[in-house]
Amino acid sequence: MLIQKVPIATLQKIRAHLQPALKLEMPPIADEPPDSIAGLSDLFARSFDPVPAQGWQLSAIDPGAVLSKLPGLQLQPHYRLVGYLWRDDRGSRGKVWAVPIDRATTIELERAIVRSDAAAPPCPPAALPDWMQAIEGDRSPGSFLIASLLRRELQEWGASGTYQDWSYHRLIDRVPIALQQAVGADRLQDLSPRLRRMPDRRVAVEFFTCRMLSPVQIFRHVDLFSAADYTVSSLDREVLL
Repeated sequence: MLIQKVPIATLQKIRAHLQPALKLEMPPIADEPPDSIAGLSDLFARSFDPVPAQGWQLSAIDPGAVLSKLPGLQLQPHYRLVGYLWRDDRGSRGKVWAVPIDRATTIELERAIVRSDAAAPPCPPAALPDWMQAIEGDRSPGSFLIASLLRRELQEWGASGTYQDWSYHRLIDRVPIALQQAVGADRLQDLSPRLRRMPDRRVAVEFFTCRMLSPVQIFRHVDLFSAADYTVSSLDREVLL
């Protein structure tokens, strides 16, 4: 089994790219007239930003756009990612699905909202059970690091208010000074991110975060990627102090 230690700065750089790219903000509308039908279509898409209303809505923002600029990872060409947003007095939260392009019409996607409620997000009939089934890549070390962070960012896509959690986590490679006394000198271990390649071609990514929300707590995150694709079994667990 090959174990590779990863600088914490690498994960921080990846996350710094993902977070602004996944913000639910529309780009400003240019004053110049569109130069094509495609430009006119884009203008309308940005003009009709969903009105903040209660319940589930189909988002006009493409959560999969971030993949176009990620090295080593891409969305399979016959799929697209679609997102739904739930809003209530507590804030907002989102749900992302991978849907075949030919089944991703607005009519079909909005029809799924009828069968949804607060506990059951809309699910298009043709959606994959896990959107990561639609991800492909070169299986480089960087692609798995990106996939680990992307999965968590998209799990919290659209979250605000009391629905936020992952956004309070900070990537760490050592116990923060404020917690060192509580942890004890004998437990001040190296928390650097690590990547393990198994003999059966599965890949494990391990890293740690500190949740900067009371009670402040350290978390261990482990993702075990399939030998065939980027589907993953994950563990996110508090580290006992």
